[in-house]
Amino acid sequence: MQELLRTGIYFCKLEVNLPIHQRKNELKKQYHLYLDSYLARDIFECVSKNETYITQNAVVQLMRGTKVTLNANVLESRGHGFYSLYSADEVSDMVTEMLDSEILMSKEIKGTYGYFYILKIPQKTRQELEELNTLMGDEQSSWTETKQEEVRKNLRDGIAISDSE
Repeated sequence: MQELLRTGIYFCKLEVNLPIHQRKNELKKQYHLYLDSYLARDIFECVSKNETYITQNAVVQLMRGTKVTLNANVLESRGHGFYSLYSADEVSDMVTEMLDSEILMSKEIKGTYGYFYILKIPQKTRQELEELNTLMGDEQSSWTETKQEEVRKNLRDGIAISDSE
């Protein structure tokens, strides 16, 4: 009887957590580009900090660490200059992929000398990435705590911590 009761409780917990698990997997699948690429994350942060007025060319220049030819105050992000070994086309292609996957959107603005396009982050993307970070929070923090404990144990045991190469 108790075994049957335990099994029933297990399946009730499973049914409650199933939609959360499914939602997390859906969001992981939708935002795999953002999750799998540091460049994509840094581009996202750069656009987020400069959302009022930032073009694709300016993002490419910021990521590569070259001179920004935009007549506006541009805030540097964490990834500023980290991608100097990347070609401009590689960084630009990543921005295009992010536009195609709707992580970023482009908005047409009429300027003095014609039209140009600035990058924006859709509100839906912001909300879903916040939700994904919340859903993955426990998963990420437990890995970090486990890894930290492993490093501490190795330090106590006098084992050298370095890359295998």
